[in-house]
Amino acid sequence: MGRKKITQEDLLLIKPIRTRVTTVVFERLEAVRKTSDCKSIGELCRRILSQEPITVFQRDASLDGPTEQLLLIYRELKFMGHNINQITRSFHESELSHRKIYHALRICQRNPHCLHEAGLNILPEHLKKTWDLFEHRIYSLAVANFELAWLRAAQFSDSQLNYTQFDDH
Repeated sequence: MGRKKITQEDLLLIKPIRTRVTTVVFERLEAVRKTSDCKSIGELCRRILSQEPITVFQRDASLDGPTEQLLLIYRELKFMGHNINQITRSFHESELSHRKIYHALRICQRNPHCLHEAGLNILPEHLKKTWDLFEHRIYSLAVANFELAWLRAAQFSDSQLNYTQFDDH
């Protein structure tokens, strides 16, 4: 798809001008073009001849250190935002209210400044104690569930052994 044709006569570039310059002048023009908003040397020469403004970009080398640090901070904030979005999605997807309470407590434990917005009605000084108690209960449930799974597996293997003994006789 080509570019749109200009309909205004005064904006059309219809009169060609050709000129030759030395290598030194060409290199100077190329250096200015690289640091400006002009896309070609022809555009740069047109702006110079018509006395239009040319935007020249300069880079301050003394800002390299802070810029790198800001870039690292930006990336870290981006990852934090991504993590918060994942937690929010899992929070909204969980249908059980105790899972929502767990997610809210986990967020508040990691970011205590969010406690007043979480709606948990927990004082900041009780947050650690509540989280530790909640974590202990979850751990106890996980251990009990694991032990129950082993008991079921043991029963299954015992019943399987009994069937194989009957098949041999």
